[in-house]
Amino acid sequence: MESISEIVRSRYAILAPTGGFGNHLRWLCLLDDKFKFRFIANKKNWNWNLEKYNSIKDPTWPEFDSTDISHYPLTVQQEIRDILNVFNVDFTDLENKIEFINKEVYAPTRSWHNWLNIEWKFREVIDQYIWFSHNDYIDNFDKKIILNISPDLAYRSYVKLNSNLNNLSEEIFKKFGCSNIESSSSSDLVLNGDILFQPTLDQKLYRQVIDYFDLDDHYDLANTIHNTWYTLHKKAERDIVLDLAKLYKVAL
Repeated sequence: MESISEIVRSRYAILAPTGGFGNHLRWLCLLDDKFKFRFIANKKNWNWNLEKYNSIKDPTWPEFDSTDISHYPLTVQQEIRDILNVFNVDFTDLENKIEFINKEVYAPTRSWHNWLNIEWKFREVIDQYIWFSHNDYIDNFDKKIILNISPDLAYRSYVKLNSNLNNLSEEIFKKFGCSNIESSSSSDLVLNGDILFQPTLDQKLYRQVIDYFDLDDHYDLANTIHNTWYTLHKKAERDIVLDLAKLYKVAL
């Protein structure tokens, strides 16, 4: 019998331009009961995978088996924890998911200087369940959501997190770096991501997403998480202005 992770793996994808809020939408989708998994993480920006395991592997350890640390012998589990200062993440029920997202994904300390570090910290793990990309060439998924965004909003949301815009000028970023992704199939769901950037999660957009992916309706919880995400974005805007003004001794 297939495990729940095998059933959902690689079926869904979300595509969004840089600065287009696609990863946030993915976290809201992962509240669904379809997505049950465990993995290990730490406070640094790395993913637990075969390469990481082999880089610290003792000759007495078994071969890499899973992102779930509980699959390994107890002695190996402890050695891994000691070496990497890791913790277990239980993403198997709604209560644990909410707690994890609030503590690790949208923690109060998230701001302009650590936003992308956190964005990438768990990406490889959750890519196994809902793939996310800024590219438009992905076709090998049952269902694909394309979340497009206006260039001005993409620039505003992203420049505070990565001031060099991936080595692009403002003009080039707005023209090419966050350009709309074209649908490659009539079955794709194409949405306007601009309406995500507000304190309240748009109910119509949310229900379009869950109906398309066939997910349970957790609107109230998703809205609470969404409001936290939006509040942190606004906090990051304020923080970067104040932090740089202080650094360069500029009066505001």
